Amino acid sequence: MLQAFDMLQRGYTAIVSELRPPVPSSVEACDFLAAHTIWFGSGALKLATQGIIPPAVALTRTCIEAAACSRYLFSCAATERDRKAGEFLEFRVVCRAEYAERYHTGNDPRIVAVRNGLDSDHRAKLGQIAKAHPGESWQKRFSELKMAWNFDALVKAEAMQKPLPGFSLQGFDRLVVNEYDCYSYFVHPNPVVTVFAPQIRPDRICQNVLLSAINTVGVLLQVSGKNNEDFVKAGEAFIKKYEKIQQ
Repeated sequence: MLQAFDMLQRGYTAIVSELRPPVPSSVEACDFLAAHTIWFGSGALKLATQGIIPPAVALTRTCIEAAACSRYLFSCAATERDRKAGEFLEFRVVCRAEYAERYHTGNDPRIVAVRNGLDSDHRAKLGQIAKAHPGESWQKRFSELKMAWNFDALVKAEAMQKPLPGFSLQGFDRLVVNEYDCYSYFVHPNPVVTVFAPQIRPDRICQNVLLSAINTVGVLLQVSGKNNEDFVKAGEAFIKKYEKIQQ
């Protein structure tokens, strides 16, 4: 699995090196999501192979979330994909603006605590962002986008079953969704963690990381119109092994 992930990582690096700005919003969004699975997946695999399960689970959960977002964008019609990707990228801007707004008002204890760690330039920038939307609060738009790009909302889409070209895996694996639910319980400081902890094993963590990376890098490959043999070989080899395990 580590070898397969290394090949996926090399494939991702090669794909990104061929991108020339400006790129469509769909490519920008899918690149961001693929990078997330590579960054967090690399750490999750290293921790899982050493038997350090809790932080590996937390990192893998992020990989699955990124894969769900990526799959959702891929499920959209080509004419709609850039608009939805633009909404996803808007979420990034709105998150920053909403944070700046809370920081600027000074009413949120968490933000007030951060205030002392910012220099004057950063304080000024946050103030400018917060004031750039006069007469309205960023909170409403933030809440709307947060709900629209919620994991549960994304994986309920019927179009998530759209197959990724070149691979036998059909759509977004439902077992991965189940794993995400278990991981969500596991990583929160809740007594129910004792129920799910025994079910989480290093091999399943590795499988979920690989499936997430195949989804996000594969989607980036499709929306960017690129081709990469390393990625295809690594993906096919893993899926054959994964399907045997599931039978």
